[in-house]
Amino acid sequence: MRTLALLWLVCCGWPAAWASQGSPSLWLVSSRNACCCDPQQLHIRCDRHGRFVPLSLEQFRRQQRAELPLIFWIHGNRVSASEASVIGRRVYRALARQTTQPFQMVIWSWPSQKQGGPLRDARIKAAVADRHGAHLARFLETLADRPRIGLWGYSYGARMILAALHKMRDSDPEPSRSPPRYQVVLWVPGVEDTALAPWGRFGRAWDRTEHVLLVTNCSDRALRWYPWVEGRCGPEALGRVGPRGLAPRHRRQLRRIEASPYVGPRHDWARMLAAPAVLAPTVQLLLQAPAGP
Repeated sequence: MRTLALLWLVCCGWPAAWASQGSPSLWLVSSRNACCCDPQQLHIRCDRHGRFVPLSLEQFRRQQRAELPLIFWIHGNRVSASEASVIGRRVYRALARQTTQPFQMVIWSWPSQKQGGPLRDARIKAAVADRHGAHLARFLETLADRPRIGLWGYSYGARMILAALHKMRDSDPEPSRSPPRYQVVLWVPGVEDTALAPWGRFGRAWDRTEHVLLVTNCSDRALRWYPWVEGRCGPEALGRVGPRGLAPRHRRQLRRIEASPYVGPRHDWARMLAAPAVLAPTVQLLLQAPAGP
C-alpha cells in the first residue's frame, strides 16, 4: 500500500509541484516599505504551495509568460499587510472560478492601514495612493514587453491605478513601437468625478488605457462623504456619480455599470465580488485579447 502511494506521488503529485514551481501564477508585490520609486526596492513574493516566498525583480520577470494575461489587483483603504494577501487570494480564486483560461496575477499591497479618524484617514490615504501610484508606474514600466496586462482596483486602489497610468513614462527603447495600453477596471474609485477629464488630476491616464470598466454605486454611504476629503463642499466621487468632463473619444473607451441594485449602500468589495452582474464583465475585460494595431 505504501508503495502504491509513493508511486502515485511520483507520477501525479511531484510532477504537478514541479510544474507549479516552473510556472507560478500568483505573486504578492508590496510597496509598503519602499523608500523610493525604484522597482528593486519593492518586496516581491511568489506563491509556492499556499505560502509566499521572496524573490527578486529579475526572478519575477523570468517567471512571466507573455502569452497569458497578467492581472494586477490593488486593494482599497484600511487594509493591513496580512489582510492584503488574504483579500488578494480571495479575489484570485473568484477570478479563477469564472474562467477556464489560464492567467497570472499580482496582488499589490500598499500602506493603507488605518490612521486616525475616518476623515483624517481618508485624506491621508488619498495622498498616499497618489504617491504610491508612482511605485506601480515604475513597476509596470519593467513589464513593457507584456502584451496583455489588466489593472483592477477597488476604491483608493482604483485611484492608485489612475495615478500610475498618469505618471508612466515611455521606457520602450524602440521608438517605432507604441507604448503598452492596459485594460482597466475601476470599482467605486475614491477620486473626484473630474479626475479623467482632459484637464483633470489623472487626465493623461488615457494615454495608457485601452478600455475602462467603471463600476459606480450611487447609494454608497462611504463615498457620500468624499466631498469632505477634498475640502468643504468639494467635488463628488467618481465612484458614486460617474465621470464628468470626459472627451468624446474617451467616452467611447469607457463602459459604466451601476452596482447599487446588486450591492446596496455598503462600500464593500466582497459584495461586489459576489455580484455576477459586476464580476462577469470585470473578468471579460481583464482577460480579453488586446486590440489589433
